[in-house]
Amino acid sequence: PSTIVWITFVLGAASFAVAAIVDDRSADLARAAIGTAIGVTVFGVIHALRPDGMGLGDVRLAAPVGMVLGWHGLADVALGVYGSFVLGALVAVPLVLRRTAGMKTAIPFGPFMVAAALLQALLGGDLADRVRGLF
Repeated sequence: PSTIVWITFVLGAASFAVAAIVDDRSADLARAAIGTAIGVTVFGVIHALRPDGMGLGDVRLAAPVGMVLGWHGLADVALGVYGSFVLGALVAVPLVLRRTAGMKTAIPFGPFMVAAALLQALLGGDLADRVRGLF
């Protein structure tokens, strides 16, 4: 998966750079870079604190996820990151309550990151606008 993640990141960054040049969207490109940094930092800190709880693959995946959400807006990054934990909890909590999984059971987090990013990018515009209004 690392190869797929890096190829996606490089192609996405190149596409955003071209769009920024062609359509004069340098502010969007800057936000995409900040979104990348936010995503990698959040998941990197979690990995540093609990390497058994958050894998390095999730940290790598946070780069393209943060970049795409950052292109849309920094509120989208915050909601996408938060949404990944909400989606993860919606799956993990019932498993733990049913004793199908325990606190040490490994549950891949990447699918929740991608699902939250997709939901935010496709459906989260109104919510992101409300969050932007708070600041």
